[in-house]
Amino acid sequence: MRMARRLVIALMLTVSLGMAQPPKLPLVAIEPAEPPAGSPLGAWEKNVEHLAGLGQGLLSFSLIWDRMLEAKPNQIDLRYLDLMLHASDQFKLPILLVLHTITTNVNALPADLKRKRLDDPAVLARFKTLLDDMLPRFKGRVPWLMIGNEVDVYFQDQPAALAAFDRFYAAAYQEVKRLAPEVQVGLTFTYGGIRRHSEAFKTLGPRGDINCLTYYPMGPNSQFEDPSVADRDIGEMAVLVGPRKFILSEIGYGSAASLGSSEAKQAEFYRNVFQALRKHREHLVAAVFLHQQDWTTKACDDFAAWYRMSGSHFKDYLCSLGIIDQNGRPKEAWKTFQEEMRGFTGH
Repeated sequence: MRMARRLVIALMLTVSLGMAQPPKLPLVAIEPAEPPAGSPLGAWEKNVEHLAGLGQGLLSFSLIWDRMLEAKPNQIDLRYLDLMLHASDQFKLPILLVLHTITTNVNALPADLKRKRLDDPAVLARFKTLLDDMLPRFKGRVPWLMIGNEVDVYFQDQPAALAAFDRFYAAAYQEVKRLAPEVQVGLTFTYGGIRRHSEAFKTLGPRGDINCLTYYPMGPNSQFEDPSVADRDIGEMAVLVGPRKFILSEIGYGSAASLGSSEAKQAEFYRNVFQALRKHREHLVAAVFLHQQDWTTKACDDFAAWYRMSGSHFKDYLCSLGIIDQNGRPKEAWKTFQEEMRGFTGH
């Protein structure tokens, strides 16, 4: 009788373990190619429809405070946000929204606020007004809201401003939770920054609900590392971020030869990232590749000037991150991305 009972218990345990579900795979997306200037919006929508057919799990958008939301002081423009929300409705995809208040090495506050402290009452009041206008529009379509982009880079150069931004972020967090408590709030950091145990990450990282990391595996000599580093790096991210899940909001690997790369290496990196996302799935909510198509030369020049980084290597980096070139020619990684997405999502 005892032996029979033990066999029954063992069988029940075996069945129970066999039914245990592995952690969900993270949502995966790629930043869609922007339509050429003057082309109809329908071209962009058709492309997003194709990506959705591959299993695209979310839409990732950025809004820069002084360039896209308040180019003129006290005149809030939400047209870009409304287009994003329309796309969310059309394709039934949630939005990861990154608000660029500070972004990498740039202060993106409106012109009349740039010289003020980040916790100045005027800055806090204006950002509260912006949030008060934006958040009622979300209506469940924006589960994740980041209040700054690659903030560790900014405070590496301006450490004295960290305490003021900490207070700005706390006020913004409270306002979001008052108006839309379901929205998860956080910040975006660079992988390199958290590897260096930056003071910004130690101070700001634990504050919100979830954080994003950007990931471009480049060494200090502006050369891309070997594509095989993806598994090592994403595993290290999980350790450094701690027990909370995180989002990889930007994953990029340029194809320019001047960066020690190639189209073949870029494709290999994409394949390795998908493998790493499977392996470390329990730590990740979502992952977004940047981007589907190379930026135009003019766009690269404009962004290099905005970041005040005009060296040729930086422009090569900006202009080769896409997996389709400027002329619409697919690179090797475009085929890899489509194959991996279908296998990853079952589409």
